Amino acid sequence: SVVSTLLRAGARRDHVDKDGRTALSACAAGHLHAASASRLASSAVRRASKRARMAATTESRFIVDNVGNNVTPYIANLVGRGLHKQADHPLGIIKDKIEGYFKSLDGVGGVTWEVADSLDPLVRAQECFDDLLIPQDHPGRKPSDTYYVTRDGAREVSSSTDTLLRTHTSAHQTTLMHEGREAFLCTGDVYRRDEIDASHFPVFHQMEGVKIFDPAEVGGAMTKEEWLASPGCAFVAADLKKTLEGLCDELFGPVEKRWNDDYFPFTEPSFELE
Repeated sequence: SVVSTLLRAGARRDHVDKDGRTALSACAAGHLHAASASRLASSAVRRASKRARMAATTESRFIVDNVGNNVTPYIANLVGRGLHKQADHPLGIIKDKIEGYFKSLDGVGGVTWEVADSLDPLVRAQECFDDLLIPQDHPGRKPSDTYYVTRDGAREVSSSTDTLLRTHTSAHQTTLMHEGREAFLCTGDVYRRDEIDASHFPVFHQMEGVKIFDPAEVGGAMTKEEWLASPGCAFVAADLKKTLEGLCDELFGPVEKRWNDDYFPFTEPSFELE
């Protein structure tokens, strides 16, 4: 079967929620003005909120006694917020629009699109890396880049049995395909050890789609070179581009677009749409 990765989109970088300022009205003797009291109360609220976020949950699935565990209490407490499933959240709004577009394609070519948006973010390195042909020496597998729950080889050795917070929603591709799903959208929160700055945060969201084509339609087993030169490859690429261009028009109206050749170890060929 040939897999066409249709979409990995989303609100890439979430930002830390700002605690609301506490309005304080006070009538008191002395020279403490209401505005100053408000700032002091707001500062106390922020400090208390920060301490709560930094404290580990009582029974964390993500902070365990393992030599390779590097999940912090702050990150553990961000798991499970489900922002992409909140109807009035920007992530939920764009997710619903994208899912609506793909549902409008149901029946085209006999395809029905399914949605997976509640999958466990705790996955194995087998599904997150190995199944996607990401080699063991890839930088993305290093503890400096990934939040590991268990990694028996510590910093030095990566294993397919390591458990981690998914670094991309692609970690669920093979599992969903093994369940027999042939066209699906997968959305979720993902985790990478990024330094926090104006455009980076260690927790963000991805959405992607996978569509499987019948080998009778695009060709059976062949070498990479044969595949790239085949009519089936051209057919899959054209289908992917038509689908994503239609999505862009649905979201933004008719806009200028540009396709670039790209590289991912688990799709051949690979493209990027601007």
